[in-house]
Amino acid sequence: RNCEALRRAVLSRPDGVLRVVVLDPEAEDGVRFASRQLDDSLDYPVQQLRPSLEATVGQLALMRAWPVPGTVEYRLLDYNPGFSLVAIDPSRRGGQAIVEVHGFHNDATHSRMHVELHPGDGRWYDYWLDQFGSIWSAARPLPVESGELTEPGPG
Repeated sequence: RNCEALRRAVLSRPDGVLRVVVLDPEAEDGVRFASRQLDDSLDYPVQQLRPSLEATVGQLALMRAWPVPGTVEYRLLDYNPGFSLVAIDPSRRGGQAIVEVHGFHNDATHSRMHVELHPGDGRWYDYWLDQFGSIWSAARPLPVESGELTEPGPG
């Protein structure tokens, strides 16, 4: 449902951009440590990290090939920064940033602390958007796979 919502909303606009940074499933040390923190610290897990990462990267590759006006971009990071971050229309007045702190031990994923910030929140809103920018810059872009649709280059 989330992918369908993204297709109908963000990706249906020519200026719509979806940017995602995923923990690199091939970064053995990073995945091992994150798995210990995220999988092993849950009392009632419903999924495992490595297969979830692999599925996410596969889904993003499919989405990047969709014939939509918007753009799907994704990169891989070799370690877990200790939080998850979702920013929705961050530069617009109604924008928001949702930060999930991974913590040390939880019943389940939904019991982790989530903080929702808006442009009017000032310093902390800007801080978390800057965090995403830093993570995006540090993450490794993936080459476009054969078979994916791409925009024609100039000339």
